[in-house]
Amino acid sequence: MLIKITVDKGVVVDVETSEPALVQIVDSDCDETSTFETVAQAMQLEPYDLNDSAADTLFNHEVMNDPLNAMFKNAG
Repeated sequence: MLIKITVDKGVVVDVETSEPALVQIVDSDCDETSTFETVAQAMQLEPYDLNDSAADTLFNHEVMNDPLNAMFKNAG
């Protein structure tokens, strides 16, 4: 399954998946959890931009190459 997470200024603004999935986003700053189900979409991930911040570039690279490991690594 492919997962594409769009983040704008530290806020998740969109989550796309290649098949239906239950997604949980945890905000550790305010201890708030949001859970929702995504709808399957045809997806094409764009290559990461070298002008992105280092953290965004690393995260995008990890998700594209090993999404399951990246999810657990970044889950907290």
